[in-house]
Amino acid sequence: MIKKKIKKAFTLLEILVCLAIISLVSVLVGTKGHQLLSYHQFRSISQTFLLDLGRFQILAMTSGSDIICKIIKEASGYVIHWDPEAVLPLEQGALSYALKGVEKIQLQGKVVNEFEFTLFSSGRIFPVSLITFVSKKEEKVLSIDLAYPFYVKEGVIKNSPPLFLPFYPTRKKDFIDK
Repeated sequence: MIKKKIKKAFTLLEILVCLAIISLVSVLVGTKGHQLLSYHQFRSISQTFLLDLGRFQILAMTSGSDIICKIIKEASGYVIHWDPEAVLPLEQGALSYALKGVEKIQLQGKVVNEFEFTLFSSGRIFPVSLITFVSKKEEKVLSIDLAYPFYVKEGVIKNSPPLFLPFYPTRKKDFIDK
């Protein structure tokens, strides 16, 4: 006589426990993912500003004209406007963009709604000051010193801020003793 094995199905309690565990894990991963996404958005817009600052400084020197940068707080957030005195070979969208992920901007430690600085054709920036971008969650800050070379300090508001210096490429001949 052949005995058939009876397969037991999962009970309703086992299914509910599995669904609860899966939902808890997804909530935890979702919130961490959202925090990570907002941090990278903040870093990305900060790096875009730094790259544009260097790019427009080079354009000011090569074109022989001054470029004015205006950072203005609007209803949707901060917006950067680059106003060159001369006509430059740039697409119009590159001259103005929003600082997504930035809650406030501090100038020398004071919150500002509007700030303007000039990139001169000599390569000089005026006024030389310390600009700090604060993220929307006020957890991360990025401070940029407009003195040459650009000095960047990244930190956390709640804890002691670590210092990350920007990477400056070096040439091999700089390390060869003469």
